[in-house]
Amino acid sequence: MPDWLITVIVGVIAVSGGWFTARVTGQNAKYSRIRDLEARVDLVEKRNVLQWNYNRTLINHIYEGKPPPPPAMPDGLV
Repeated sequence: MPDWLITVIVGVIAVSGGWFTARVTGQNAKYSRIRDLEARVDLVEKRNVLQWNYNRTLINHIYEGKPPPPPAMPDGLV
């Protein structure tokens, strides 16, 4: 077998291994980003529910004609 053929085979194996590694690493990074974004969406939705409930409490406080001070803000909104 000629020497140049061995060099070409080793080169092809090295390039394909590099391509495969880059591909797998890129996929893991993409899924990691998706998990991070899902966690942020969950946090925003939780805060949204807390804000809505607090706003309802304030509206009820005003509607019932209660004097100041308003109800305390729940933890997690600031």
